[in-house]
Amino acid sequence: MVDNYSKTDPTKRIVAFIVDALVYLVIYIFLFFWARVGDYFAWILAGGYLLVKDGLHSGQSLGKKVFGLRVVNVDMKRPGDITDSVKRNLIFFIPGLFRFVPFLGSLIATVVFAIELYFIFNDVQGLRWGDNFARTMVVEEKID
Repeated sequence: MVDNYSKTDPTKRIVAFIVDALVYLVIYIFLFFWARVGDYFAWILAGGYLLVKDGLHSGQSLGKKVFGLRVVNVDMKRPGDITDSVKRNLIFFIPGLFRFVPFLGSLIATVVFAIELYFIFNDVQGLRWGDNFARTMVVEEKID
């Protein structure tokens, strides 16, 4: 259990994730079609964004920035950094390694995503597996 932070609206988190997924898609399309690096390398390079996105701007990916959210390291009481981001998002990256195996890759990714969604909505503080592993939490930005 994490002290001193309250649960963030799950809908905001999901819409922020969609914004970040669109950024990933733009990067992937650029790499695949313009830079012509190939499907697998485009996926790896664009996937790198998904791994580090929450640590690039003091715990705010583009989607989180738009919706006033921030990742914080609950042990150190500071905004998330790149290490925190990689730890919390690795759970989404690993299933992608199976993406070229028909059915299996999609099945693993769907199950992982469903489990993470379940925890975002049902955990008392909205902590998903990635948050528990990284000791992070998504919080609403305080506007002074």
